[in-house]
Amino acid sequence: MKLKEKLIKSEKIYSGKILDLKLDTVELPNGKTTLRENVIHKQAVAVLPIQHNGKVILIKQYRHCTGEELWEIPAGSIDQEENIEKALQRELSEEIGFIAKKVHKLCAAYTTPGFTSEFTHFFVAEKLISKKIKGDDDEFIEAKEYTIEEIFKMIKNNKIKDAKTILAVSLYKLTKV
Repeated sequence: MKLKEKLIKSEKIYSGKILDLKLDTVELPNGKTTLRENVIHKQAVAVLPIQHNGKVILIKQYRHCTGEELWEIPAGSIDQEENIEKALQRELSEEIGFIAKKVHKLCAAYTTPGFTSEFTHFFVAEKLISKKIKGDDDEFIEAKEYTIEEIFKMIKNNKIKDAKTILAVSLYKLTKV
């Protein structure tokens, strides 16, 4: 069965600092048409930072969309002039005050393919070296170390609700990078 949809018309209805919103008219495999709302987002990096003692550094920040403070791994968009490596080092430095001498790629995945183009590259960062750079003016972050076991308890107890963090920690545990 053919599953691909044919784009008939695309209209950008919003253009913002970190995303664009498009309204697409598509033809479905059965010949009918429908509207698709698409959030166009830059690629991103998400990094699981492992300290020399084996503990993971998580960050807590308020997320307006959820109305909650969430525990997460450092992450962010890849700026236009950056490559993936530069972006992950920048995010580590801005959010937790370290850079990594050693990084391993865990995977790359679409975060929510039902409505956004955001594609995230997941990494483990080790051999961390202190290097703090100024972060974004609108980010207020608290960082704290946890063991992998503590993080899994937090996930089980619904204290960690961020999917990228759950994915990265789970893959790390499965693969023992």
